[in-house]
Amino acid sequence: MRDVFSKRRCEKHATQIRPSPSVPLPVQAEPVLRPRSPKTKTIAWGTGRATINTMKGLLIPVEEYLSTMYHPDCEYVDGVLVERNLGERDHSRWQLLLGAYLSTREKLWGIFTFTEWRARVKPNRFRIPDLTVVKGSWPKDRVLDQPAFLVIEICSPDDKPRELQDKIRDYRELGIPYILVIYPDEPRFVLYTQAAEQELHDGVLRTENPAIEIPLLDVYNSIPREN
Repeated sequence: MRDVFSKRRCEKHATQIRPSPSVPLPVQAEPVLRPRSPKTKTIAWGTGRATINTMKGLLIPVEEYLSTMYHPDCEYVDGVLVERNLGERDHSRWQLLLGAYLSTREKLWGIFTFTEWRARVKPNRFRIPDLTVVKGSWPKDRVLDQPAFLVIEICSPDDKPRELQDKIRDYRELGIPYILVIYPDEPRFVLYTQAAEQELHDGVLRTENPAIEIPLLDVYNSIPREN
């Protein structure tokens, strides 16, 4: 009896929700096409090189990389997303102080300063320097598509020397005249130009056209040290 009763209840329920043939079904409205906004993806990075969905070796089309905002942002090397080491105290402080020093002198030197701005160094390769300095007029591109005047990389303890040298080689091949690498713990400052590699023993970065001077050792001394 229970099975028969349950069956009848189901049949009755089905009859109640079955639409009447005489009642026309509502017409579905045409979808409204809206412009696509950049996607945002949050990545749980591991160590070293990583890709979306934490799948090593998964090639990402360059169009997807350019239309996606990653948090944290990552570099793009020949189809692979590459983790950037950042967020530590000293790294953050160096980036803040150097950016402030440069930005307050932009009109004097005829430059513009940017933090963590994507730069295309090859058709399928994008780097993100800690600081980028361009000279002349305000850049119109959302992604830097021409050689900057100066790029600054602030090293973190987990940075691998080989990957750092790959970055420097990319910057040089692009034609960036001044590439500054800062080792904040030592402190040590290395300037790469198109023709030479120079240790800045006096702790001052100097460029030409425009003539820029940054007292790097003074910045280091302004950061509190642990006892």
